[in-house]
Amino acid sequence: MNREQVMSPVTLLDSNPHIAHPPKGAVDEILHQSVASELPQIPELADVEQHIDSVLNRSHSRFASMVDQVRHFRGKRFRPLMVLLSAKAVGNLTPKHAALGAVMELIHTATLIHDDVLDEAMIRRFAPTVNAVNDNYTSILLGDWIFSQAFSLASTLQNLRVNHLLSESACRICEGELNQGMERGNFALEESTYFDNINGKTAELIAACCKVSAIIANAPEDQVRHLENFGRKVGMAFQIADDLLDLWGDEDRTGKSLGTDLKQGKLTLPLIHALRQPNSDRILAILRTPPEDSQRARAALIPLLEEAGSLDYAKQIARELVHQARLELSHLPATVWRNQLATMAEKAIARSA
Repeated sequence: MNREQVMSPVTLLDSNPHIAHPPKGAVDEILHQSVASELPQIPELADVEQHIDSVLNRSHSRFASMVDQVRHFRGKRFRPLMVLLSAKAVGNLTPKHAALGAVMELIHTATLIHDDVLDEAMIRRFAPTVNAVNDNYTSILLGDWIFSQAFSLASTLQNLRVNHLLSESACRICEGELNQGMERGNFALEESTYFDNINGKTAELIAACCKVSAIIANAPEDQVRHLENFGRKVGMAFQIADDLLDLWGDEDRTGKSLGTDLKQGKLTLPLIHALRQPNSDRILAILRTPPEDSQRARAALIPLLEEAGSLDYAKQIARELVHQARLELSHLPATVWRNQLATMAEKAIARSA
């Protein structure tokens, strides 16, 4: 992973000296393809589900009901899809990829449980969160248990390089969350710091899905690198889209608690942009003394953010990240699987949940 701090969106996209300019024809082929309306249907996802069920079924009877609650958190399996499609895109899907997809989804699930505790969220995927039904103490420990089970499953891959990379990624995810948490209430947060934080807390896991999948598939190192770059940029665009949903989303459609960033005093990209614009005093006043009801804070902020052009700005940055992610794919063989990865990049930002 490129560990330098992200200085700006443009720096982020252009700073990697290993990224060569792809042939124009290859770029056009990727950028002008149509985007599927749904995420791709991959039969091997059933094998991923079997691995996940096998892990969750190990739970002790005393907390089996909590684990059953986690089963209801089943999302779109975005990360396992990235694992499987990356392997298919380099031409070597193996049985180990299903186990890897389960590892990545379990790590993601553990972070969601911890996030809900930190954000005091009550709803996740149209159901009560673990902390809403239980308490923070048991919720954190359940997240830890799932996290540990993920690494136990990873050990069955019997690949020291993979285990090392997954351990490094876990550290960077925690670092990203810690850094973000330490910036709560910092209304002078720099955009570069925001990008550096989401590069760790969100993009790292998606980048690892693509990179480790390519390694297990014995792909050439240049393809490993381009898939990692692809995943990282998709992951950052994904987080920006998530931040926009937290402000502009509809809880009835997203199925989760919104406004949690405001409640926790976390600045996201549209807010950082808005606070740099003239006449930002009203926005700053709301952020410093937000209403007790985060929905009222959202309602007060949205017209001000739209007036400042901050919604359009954040959307444009996300689109540019997806554009650059798709450019990375031009270095892979031209197959239907590469095209489906391109679709995944688009779906990362074209979502309402």
